[in-house]
Amino acid sequence: MRFEKALKRALAGLVLFALACSVDPGEKYDNFLERADRTPPAIADASVTGAFVDLAGKDFLMNIALNPLGDLALRLRLLFTRFDVNADMTEAGVSGEFRFEDETNDDAPIASFDTVLDENGRMIVSTGVVFVPADRSPVMDTAVEAELNFVLFVLDEETLCGQIEDDASQVLQPITLSLKGTTFGAKLIGPNGELPMTILDVCPMEAADAGDAG
Repeated sequence: MRFEKALKRALAGLVLFALACSVDPGEKYDNFLERADRTPPAIADASVTGAFVDLAGKDFLMNIALNPLGDLALRLRLLFTRFDVNADMTEAGVSGEFRFEDETNDDAPIASFDTVLDENGRMIVSTGVVFVPADRSPVMDTAVEAELNFVLFVLDEETLCGQIEDDASQVLQPITLSLKGTTFGAKLIGPNGELPMTILDVCPMEAADAGDAG
């Protein structure tokens, strides 16, 4: 039992390294448009106000809190590569890439996605089942599979935040662990690659609510 608990905590540190698409991007985009759950859950709508901002070419550093699995944290770079607005200016097709914190945009991305940003600055990033090989894992000789669905909010040109709120987001192998309740914040990386010094790991209103409660 003690070993399983320790393994659960250790595995959490690598799960979000694995953000990747498991299908053709065009196919995934079409599938996304047919989803019934395009609008993020009501709890997110009540706590965050987003912005409809052109993200093309913007590079962010994410600070991810794996709350369901303790006090573990993970940082990833997120580069937005496409932002195509519809004629009514109510939605935008968005593409992006993920890299490790210490990598640059000259390195191959570890994952990519296609999704839709709505007029309220919200999008859902769904990765499908992804695989983290043992040589990238912080748990020695242990490969991991996971599935992730992020609700992401654009607060302004320099700030993102969001959470995981669905039951399908899990570590799948070597043991099953829920990722529901994971939160993150992200800040824009400087023009010369300067990493932001301070990044919240929740949306600002949630952080304020936590402070009031304390």
